Order: sequence, then C-alpha cells, then structure tokens
Amino acid sequence: MCAFCRALRRYAMKLNRLQLVGKSTEISERMLAPTWAALVELRVDLEKLGCHLTDKSRAMLGLRSSGFDWKEIAEALHMSPTAARTAFWREIKRAAAKKASKPRKIA
Repeated sequence: MCAFCRALRRYAMKLNRLQLVGKSTEISERMLAPTWAALVELRVDLEKLGCHLTDKSRAMLGLRSSGFDWKEIAEALHMSPTAARTAFWREIKRAAAKKASKPRKIA
C-alpha cells in the first residue's frame, strides 16, 4: 500500500511539472497574443513585471520587446551577450519568486 501511494504521488508530481516550450531567445515570438484581450493582459503583466525589475533589467526588457537581440543589448549596456542574458533571466526569476512569496489581497 505504501509503495502504491509513493508511486501515485511521483506520478502526480510528474504530471504537474512545468515543461519548457522553447529557449529564452524565442521570447519575442511568444509575446504575440491571439486576441486583443490577451494582448491587453500581456501588456499589464509586462508592466507589473517591470515594476519589480532593476533599471538595467527594465531597459533590457524594453530593448528586447522592441526587437533587439542580445548582442545589441549587450553592446548598449557594455556587457557580453551571455552576461546580459544571464543577468536578465536571473532578475526575472528573482522578481517571480518575490511576487510568489507575497500574500494575495482579497478584495
């Protein structure tokens, strides 16, 4: 019975795992929204995300959403492309973890 419960729990955890759809370089293609409502929600989410980022990461997000690639962004910020990309995604993860740790207010 215990072995069955463990196997069932492992299977449930496997089903709940997040699977990556693509690489981080494909963010510009993922930002396309099918409807105007989804586009508005995407804009609001990006604005909320921008509030939790540092000035440098906010600049990277703006440049990236404008269509610049990591090499161009790195040149503008006097960094290597790998360092710029790594710093940006580290900041995104930090902001997401910070947002997830805050309790939600119920209106």
